[in-house]
Parts: sequence; structure tokens; C-alpha cells
Amino acid sequence: MNRIYTLALLLSTILPGRGLAQALGMSPDPTLHAQCPGVPLVYQISSWMEGCHSVEPPVNGILVEEKQLGLKRALTIRWNDSANPGSLTVHRSDSANCSGAAAGKSWEIPIASVAGLAPDLTGPDQIPVFTFSNSVYTATLRHHQRGSLDPDPFTITKFEWQSPVSWTKFLIDPNSSAMISVFPDTSEGCIKVRGQQVCGSMSEWATICPERVMDVPCPMFTFPTSLICGNKQNVFVSVSDFSFVLPDATYNWQVSGGWEIINDPSAVNKSIVVLKPDGFHDGIVSVTLSGLGKTSAPCTATIPYLPDFEDSEVSGPDEVCSSATFQPVNLPANATVSQEVTNFGGATGPVPFVQTSGSGPLANLELADPDARGYYVISFTAADPCGEEVLQKKFYAGKPRIYSAKIDGDTLVQQTLCPGNHRLEVNVFGSDCVEWNTNLQGYADCRHFGFPIRDADGDCAELIAVCTNTCGSTEQMFPFCPQAGCPAAPTFDLQVSPNPTNFVVRIEGVSSDENKSKLALIETLEIYNALGQRVYTWNDAPRQLIVLPVDQLQRGVYVIHASIWGQRITKKLLIKKRR
Repeated sequence: MNRIYTLALLLSTILPGRGLAQALGMSPDPTLHAQCPGVPLVYQISSWMEGCHSVEPPVNGILVEEKQLGLKRALTIRWNDSANPGSLTVHRSDSANCSGAAAGKSWEIPIASVAGLAPDLTGPDQIPVFTFSNSVYTATLRHHQRGSLDPDPFTITKFEWQSPVSWTKFLIDPNSSAMISVFPDTSEGCIKVRGQQVCGSMSEWATICPERVMDVPCPMFTFPTSLICGNKQNVFVSVSDFSFVLPDATYNWQVSGGWEIINDPSAVNKSIVVLKPDGFHDGIVSVTLSGLGKTSAPCTATIPYLPDFEDSEVSGPDEVCSSATFQPVNLPANATVSQEVTNFGGATGPVPFVQTSGSGPLANLELADPDARGYYVISFTAADPCGEEVLQKKFYAGKPRIYSAKIDGDTLVQQTLCPGNHRLEVNVFGSDCVEWNTNLQGYADCRHFGFPIRDADGDCAELIAVCTNTCGSTEQMFPFCPQAGCPAAPTFDLQVSPNPTNFVVRIEGVSSDENKSKLALIETLEIYNALGQRVYTWNDAPRQLIVLPVDQLQRGVYVIHASIWGQRITKKLLIKKRR
């Protein structure tokens, strides 16, 4: 063998460039994946030259065996289970005979170790003694990672769990033991876990000993849940009863001043008590639970006293002409009352009454200004020992008042109008509707009057709006005269949509003058089928828009006949097949 190496060396000297030594190599390459500790692993060193290369004792490992396999050297090494990586070094001799041998080399060996490690264990650090839900714990663990090109070649997914025998536990995911759910009884105990790396070694234990805390029982008012002021009805209060799992459980009840606990003494410290109210103050009750040497934090609840104004209201007239009396009715006997009269709806200015505030359940109002007209509010503030309530009534003082008018939608009411159709609209305080006095022919409703001006040379006309309440009547006259030199009066038409339709149809009057579209009022409307039979007649007041259901009509062509301000209009309507 030495002769072969010597011959190779001579050839490399005689023929430069033809006998260069290759670098040392290791197979399998340990830097690609972490190595298992405690297990004999075989590595083969290539380009090994017997007599020229030697192996140093491994760092953090033991050289178990070394032997020659052809042109390779086989090394059997057992790495220590350590947080530090291992290393292996091959030296080359300095003798002249070894100058052509591969240069020495060192390898750092990553070791898949969990030595000295414990999993990260997360989960609740408190569990109620009387728990009715599971507690979930999760474990995570990573190897020592030094010198590896692989971030975590052997992910630890296998964990071993320990808990008290009397506690129930099960895996969340059957394919992984990294998470468990625990359902404990009332006993104390700890949750422990350790991880096993792929090579079989176990980590240290991680432990959580959750504190067992006493549940906080919150009072529940079984009956009633609130009281009316002055009511001394007994109140039944309860909490969750844990005596079925802890027979010695005791409840300590406390109640606010003025209230009493009236249980039979044998029932004290149980899960239900009876309270006697004082009749005026909210009841604040608290309770703690004791058992197994533990006491819960107190939990409190309040049963409120409600002011007794549920049926209270203000009695008095809706209209005041000169004087009137208002008073709240159905007040509790011990209520105190104050009163105030104010403007309605945020209006400002003086209130036209002799007296606008006072005390007592009667308010006698007298108008200081006989010409006053407007809406006002009287407010009674009633209070009893349990709270207060504001009772209000809106009323109108004086005769009605017409406060705005519009002609064809314009707030400036013109006295001269072009021939055509016009509409007067008024708003009123203190009256529901307006009556119209005139010799004009038109369409009247509660607040509107529609009329035509026929001829520019015709006579003037007067339209009088009259509104009435119990205090009297108010009227306002609106004179209208024809105006010469006007453009042609607008024409009207019908807009039918959708057309065709199978469910509803909108029939709307439209005007050639967009500014007067609201004047296109449909006076009459009839619908006929293809046989000339009338299937619908409009019998209501004139209206610009009529919406009709047509789902009961047979499909086919229909004809609509309508009139707007005497102008006759005809339209076709198509009813299509329903799906």
C-alpha cells in the first residue's frame, strides 16, 4: 500500500498538475442535519491516505471504532447528549512523503439534543374549584441548534403529559400530543409535560400547578327583580348551589343598611335567602362562598327601587283661549310637584301667561296677551324618595294662525297669475284643516286649493282661507287677477311605468313646464281591456301619482283614459305574463 502512495507522490513530482490531491470529504455530511446523540454513527472519510492522516479525539463525542475501507476511512462516533455541538478533526502528517496527501480538515457537528431543556408550557394558572369547563394546555419545544444548516431538523411533536389521576385529560388533536384539555375535580394538582426528540431522548419536565380558586357566586334576584317605591314585598335571592359537589360549602350573605335577611336561622349560609326591603332604598346584596379552605371574592347585585310614575300623566285642555287648569294625575301619594310653562319646539321669546312657574299639583294658567297665538308646553316635575319624573303636555293658546302660504310652490304669493292651473298651499297653527271660500272652480283639500285662471281678460277672484278652533276663527284673503302677455299655458301628459308590467304600475301626471309638475293632478282615471270592458275606476281626490296593483289582471293590452285639468289623455298599458 505504501508503495502505491510513494509512486503517486513521485508521479506528482515528475508530472506537475496531474497528481493534485483531492480534499477530504465526509459521508454522510453531518452538517446537513443534526446528529442523534448517544447512538453510534458511522462516517466515511474520503481521500484518506494511510500513514499521512490521523483523527483527533472528537470534541463532545467518543470515537468508538476506526478502520480502513478501501480508500476510505470508517469512523464510528457516539456524540454526547449536550447543548454544545460536536467537532471532528483529521490531521495530515508533515513528513515529505505526505506532501501530496489531502490537507487536514475539521467539521463542526450539530447535535439534536434536548439536554437541560424543558418545554414551554402555557395554560391557565388559575382554575376554579367548581369548574364546568375544560382547561387547555399547550407545549412547545425546540432542540439546541448550533452549527446546523437545517433550522430544526427534528421538530419535537411528541410529548408526555402527567396530571392527577382524578383529573380527566384528553388530546385536542389525535395526531399531535402538543395540546391537551384538562377537566379537574375539586382536588389540587399539577400539569407536567416533557418532550421526546426523534432520537428518543427526553427533555426535562415543565410544570404548572394552577391555583384552585373559589368560584364567585353572583346573586340573582329570583323574584321580584325590581320594586316600586314604597313596596316592602319580600325579595328572594339565590346563587348557584354547589352543595352537590361540596356538601360543606357555606355562603356568607350581606345586605345594605335598612334591608334585612329574614331566613329561618337554619337556612343561613345557604344558596338562597329572603330579603325584607325598607321600602325606599335600593337593595345591595353581596355573597361569598367558602369551602376547602378557600373563600371567594364577594360578588354584589342591586335590586332597584323605581319611581311610581308609570301611570302618571298631565290632564288639561289641548287649547287655551283665556285661562285653563292643568294637573298631573295618578301620582304617588308622597310625590312633590313643581311646574313650568315654556315655548314649544325650541321657540324663543316671552311666554304670554301671568304665571309661568310654581309648585303644587295644580297649574292655573291665564293668558296675559289676548292676541297670543302659538304652541306651548307645561311640564310637571314630580319626585318621590326613589327618583323623579318629568310629565309634559303640549297645548295651543289663542285663535289659529296661518303662518305661511305658497303659490305653485313659491313662497312669494303673486296677486296676478298667468292663465293656466295654479295651486295655493297654506300652513296653520292651532287648527287641523282649512276651509276655502271662493267663487273659483277648483280642487280643495285640507291645506291645498288648486284652481285655473282661464282667460287673461277675465275678472279677478278672491280665495279666502278660514281656520277654526275652540277659541275662534282666523281668515286670510288671497286675491288673484289674470295677467296679460304670458307664455302659453303648460300642457299635461301621463307617464306610465313600468310598461309592460306584471305586478304594479305607476301612473303619474307630468307637465310641459317642469316648474309646474306638481300641478299635473289626475282628476279622472279609467282602465279598459281589449274588449272595451272597464276594469278600474279612480274614485279619490285628484292626485299627481297613482300606484295600482295589476297582478290580478290577465295579460294583454289595456287602455288608460285620464283627464288633467279637463285635458283628456289616453295611454296603452301592456300586462305581461307572470313567471
